[in-house]
Amino acid sequence: MSLLQERVAEARESIKLKPAEFARQLGVSRSALSQIEDGTTKSLALKTALNIQALTGYRAEWLRDGSLPKKGKSAIEPAGEYLGVRRGTIRLSAGASGFAVDYENHDAPPIFFRKEWFSKNDFIPEKLIALIVQGNSMEPGLCDGDTVVVNTADQKPMDGEVFAINYEGELLIKRLRRDAGEWWISSDNPDKRRYQDKKCDEHVFVIGRIVYKGSERI
Repeated sequence: MSLLQERVAEARESIKLKPAEFARQLGVSRSALSQIEDGTTKSLALKTALNIQALTGYRAEWLRDGSLPKKGKSAIEPAGEYLGVRRGTIRLSAGASGFAVDYENHDAPPIFFRKEWFSKNDFIPEKLIALIVQGNSMEPGLCDGDTVVVNTADQKPMDGEVFAINYEGELLIKRLRRDAGEWWISSDNPDKRRYQDKKCDEHVFVIGRIVYKGSERI
């Protein structure tokens, strides 16, 4: 089994970043990265592993303990004129901008879209994840049990758009709203006593924009 420092160095070198720039993008000090890559540090914090995963595609689990595979399987399964978006769940760590994706087993089929849908919208299939909506905070537009597709390549906040968000380690699907120079996450449910708007701060991270919804509600 490879050593921790070898795994982290491999991930860094895969995106051709020098240690100083890699450390900056991870949000760690240059000395902290040096201690990881020279073997002084024997364990990798989940937050750092998730950030490396977000930057490089190497799985947080493999980075931390060598658990295979190194990278998640491709989200694409070609089927004629269609491409599939795999269903999964997102695991988060409070205060971490990165995330890990757990894909469901082969019994859960992907959602298929025409290839033209990807090209027309400049979507990268590997960056799309299909999630199940939980809760009623986004009713009537999104209901509990609906399916949404998250484009993790699109993390730029946009006023009025719906995003998957890491809110202090909790996955939320909310509408971003700009008011008085500040960003807020807002629920569509009109019951504001239960679903109050929350101001974004340095602990709130955008995972990706919602680009599709599927529902059995009529």
